[in-house]
Amino acid sequence: MDGPELPLQQVSRTHMGAYLCIASNGVPPSVSKRITLDVEFAPQMHVPNQLVGAPKGTNVRLECFVEAHPKAITYWEFNDAMVMNTSRITTQTLENHYKIHMILDIRDLDDGDFGMYKCISKNSIAETDGSITLNKTPRPTTPPQMKQSRPDTYDDGDIHYRSRGRPGRKEHYNRQDPQQGRRRPQDLDGIKEEREEEERREVEENRRKTQELERRRLEHDYNRGHLNEQATRVTHTPASAGVEATPSGRLLSASVLAALGLALLPRH
Repeated sequence: MDGPELPLQQVSRTHMGAYLCIASNGVPPSVSKRITLDVEFAPQMHVPNQLVGAPKGTNVRLECFVEAHPKAITYWEFNDAMVMNTSRITTQTLENHYKIHMILDIRDLDDGDFGMYKCISKNSIAETDGSITLNKTPRPTTPPQMKQSRPDTYDDGDIHYRSRGRPGRKEHYNRQDPQQGRRRPQDLDGIKEEREEEERREVEENRRKTQELERRRLEHDYNRGHLNEQATRVTHTPASAGVEATPSGRLLSASVLAALGLALLPRH
């Protein structure tokens, strides 16, 4: 604008700033003067997020933006009480001429931290405030990550199963030994039959050992009884001990030998 005067009407805070008045008559150099205009106005509050949610145990930051001139006093309130700095709660203000950035940081949220917070700004002209509601939200849960695999494959440790499209049948091979090749379902049936045969052989072997122990016990009992019978005969034999044994004595010996033979026969 040309002229020695600059008229300003309906002055507001948007007119604040530095104005430069320049004088020139065509003969250099030109001269200039800077005039700074400050406009006093009541604090104006801007709250970007009036509703904030956070889970318990997490950290949260609340923010308010203020414009005021002259310089305003700013502070936070919670439950009608001024918020003071603690080990978990800290407040700070960032100033740039007539602009103020209010910050409230809360660490490790507790049940008593949820509610309504107020950011308040006050200067010599007026006072204003903004409100922020801090709500408790459930902690998000991370779904378990599914292992990526082909739909027709199954993992079981070192054994990798692959379906052949026939229900109830699976083939497997050792991933640590790719040269081993894949086993067909018929091979699995053969392995099962081998295990059953091995179990039958083990049962038969245990039965044979039991029969052998029983045979030895009977033989031992017979030998011990035979020795006692001989000792009895020597003690009670009359003077004519050298006489040939009677037929009844020979019949008794034959009966004992027959019983011993039956006891020694294997059991099936």
